[in-house]
Amino acid sequence: MDMLGKGVEKSDGIEVVLTTDETLLSEYRNIPLGQFFSCVPSDRMLSRFVHRMLMPRTFAKEPVLDFAPMGLRRFEAAVARDIGKGNVVVASPHYLEKFIGKRTRIVGIHTMDPLGLGPVSLMFTSGGKHISFTKFMFMRVLQQIPKERDFKVVIGGCGTWQLENFPEKMEELGIDHVVSGECDHLAGKVVQEIENGSAGRIVQIKEPAPLETICPNLGATMIGLVEVMRGCGRGCRFCQPNMRKARYIPLEIVRNDVEINLKHGVTKVWMHSDDIFLYKVESREFYPNTDAIKELFSFVMGIKGVTHANPTHGSLAAIAAAPELIPELSKILRAGPDRWIGIQPGLETGSGQLMEKIMPRKTLPFKPSEWPEVVVNAVKILNQNYWLPGMTLILGLPEENQEDVEESIALIDRMEKEGLHFVVAPLAFVPLAAWKERGFFDFTTQFDEARFNLVYKCWKHTIKEIDTMFDSVSKLRGLSKPVLDAVAKHGSRYVLRHIEKWGMRHGFRVRVS
Repeated sequence: MDMLGKGVEKSDGIEVVLTTDETLLSEYRNIPLGQFFSCVPSDRMLSRFVHRMLMPRTFAKEPVLDFAPMGLRRFEAAVARDIGKGNVVVASPHYLEKFIGKRTRIVGIHTMDPLGLGPVSLMFTSGGKHISFTKFMFMRVLQQIPKERDFKVVIGGCGTWQLENFPEKMEELGIDHVVSGECDHLAGKVVQEIENGSAGRIVQIKEPAPLETICPNLGATMIGLVEVMRGCGRGCRFCQPNMRKARYIPLEIVRNDVEINLKHGVTKVWMHSDDIFLYKVESREFYPNTDAIKELFSFVMGIKGVTHANPTHGSLAAIAAAPELIPELSKILRAGPDRWIGIQPGLETGSGQLMEKIMPRKTLPFKPSEWPEVVVNAVKILNQNYWLPGMTLILGLPEENQEDVEESIALIDRMEKEGLHFVVAPLAFVPLAAWKERGFFDFTTQFDEARFNLVYKCWKHTIKEIDTMFDSVSKLRGLSKPVLDAVAKHGSRYVLRHIEKWGMRHGFRVRVS
């Protein structure tokens, strides 16, 4: 059968051609949080070398992608349902010309960080002074698209907010439409309106997709990511997932998506949710539904061929509220000294006062004033059961003051002194969700000595974890292991020295602790 689909001539092309950039097509050697390195600057020789070391293999070498980002797979399945499977393809960014022809009406690009404005990119590129790899590779995809064309270039994915914030970039980059929001229930309608010219330049889909309209995936997903839940409800004003209604993906769809990955040799499942501990929650105080969570994990681990499973995101308050849950999940997941479980919670700040002002429901069932204690207790529970949290912390939250920053530093100090294992990634505030009208964190005017020392403290602790935990969580093998060990250990110290020098140039004093 022709790679373009049975009965389709190469010159005809495919009606809807979907693709993505290579930063979303790499496993980053399966290193936990390795995808963060897609945000390093692309215009520095050393960072480019490090990035290539961490991204030696992409899945972009075959014309039709064997693996693709989960969100792109969901859209592919919905489009196939509405206009026919033979009319849509998920193509490698290197082979777009093989699929573009006289039948082509849409070339859709799935993106995470098209303009390099994501929180991680802004931190790694000093507020956008350098070009992140995410932006560099997105631009490379656009360069593969013919300038003279009869089809529309459409951007989708969770990075669309950047183009919504800066719509003038659409004209500059030759982008016809941006589609944001869940498309499961409206994929065919959106495609039709774009093709007939009735769609606006920015198509915002605000209503959540009804559960029955979410389709099983047609192809395998990157890193074995399988969606088990959508939405949250904790009400954090800066957070996009909170804008989505909570829904639980039917287990038959979960099984389908896991089994497709298994057919492609992926035996580990990353169970994706906006907060796994809100799965089928019934308590208004957000006490976890422990029975439902255990059932879900047991279901996934019970699928023949699955060897490992990890959740993606989870809340610290829920862990502290149900201390018996993590030990039980560790048994289901077979966690131990040689098998640590990774999870990404939001720490956001060490200030109880700031939590009360802007995200009080994030601490439920505890009080905002108890937040530091909640964080410490949750991380203790995780560590005791072989879980390693990679936490996010936000610099420059609206209404944040120096006292709030100092409390974040004190919290990290406390966890270090108690010998806890964790990673904290400080991220720049970006205007999303209820705060989309606010300004970006300004690296020129807002980066004071306290915030500098918070970033320094976080990175210094990361080096400590690399030294002690890298082998346990990375599971590297073969000849690449000593090379990557050296890159991780020496490279992280290089970054710390760079941070020190940057601070000295700005007159900041590095605190000794």
